[in-house]
Amino acid sequence: MPDRYAVVAAVDGSSNSRAAVRWAANETARRGSNLFVVHICEMVNAGLWTVPHLRTDFQNATRPIVDEAIELARETAPGVVVNGQVLLGPTIRTLLALSDRAELIVLGRSGKGALAAHLVGSVTARLAAHAHCPVIVVPTPPSTGTRHPRYRPRQVVVGVADRPTGGMALQFGVDEALLHTTPLLAVRAWHGPSGLPMEPSVNPPHPGFHEREELEQVSQLLANHLPERGVPIRSTPVVRAGLPAGVLSGICHPEDLLVLGQHRHADFLPATVGRVISDCLHQAPCPVAVVPEPVVELSEQEQPRIAETAGLITY
Repeated sequence: MPDRYAVVAAVDGSSNSRAAVRWAANETARRGSNLFVVHICEMVNAGLWTVPHLRTDFQNATRPIVDEAIELARETAPGVVVNGQVLLGPTIRTLLALSDRAELIVLGRSGKGALAAHLVGSVTARLAAHAHCPVIVVPTPPSTGTRHPRYRPRQVVVGVADRPTGGMALQFGVDEALLHTTPLLAVRAWHGPSGLPMEPSVNPPHPGFHEREELEQVSQLLANHLPERGVPIRSTPVVRAGLPAGVLSGICHPEDLLVLGQHRHADFLPATVGRVISDCLHQAPCPVAVVPEPVVELSEQEQPRIAETAGLITY
């Protein structure tokens, strides 16, 4: 197993993981780097077994899953350097260890619905909540008669939060737009003023003023992250009314890439991702990138509002 690698694709032999391998192979080709395919075999209470060579037997039995994925990656993106391995151990801990040595981890996901939401929350959401690198969750594309659909973003859509962040998600989106020479949309979901005034005698500002203010903020954030030189990016700030998951999923096309930031705070570590990311992971029609944001100190966190009934939706 190499010490460092650009893209890691976790596979299990399903159609979902095959879609992830194809996406990862194309992404690796664009980056001009290497792809590492891994299948994790979780051996529960393996230390209690007395069968000799048990670990080797497990690895040999599941090696065809990795070999198939390697062949698919090479067929999808000829010329890409692909390696693979079967790893034994707890799934989440092993993936987290890999994320500390990778630039990107790619996983497949199941379809939509309540069952899909439960499955997403079991492994993928926990990995996205704690991974040290961006995690890409790729949906299985609908059957179009094409054996190998082209995995290249039509556009990159970045969900922009209204809380202090390190801007890692937006920067990742800019880098992906540059890498694939595609347009970039910076989107903030909005549905009213950010709270009620402290004094009852003070009338709340007109919603239109806040909407313009939000659009200016998104435009400024976008300008701060765009490169000053090199290939120009066609970028558009968007402020749209509605709940974040619905707004972002509605904007996205199956050939897009949706980028969201996983925000972490100094006083707690989330067990899984938040509601917006969780909903987007099983609602969005396109691959979803969850990018870890640096820890926000308590003094920099968003202050509590007087009323949240008409507040800005945060991610």
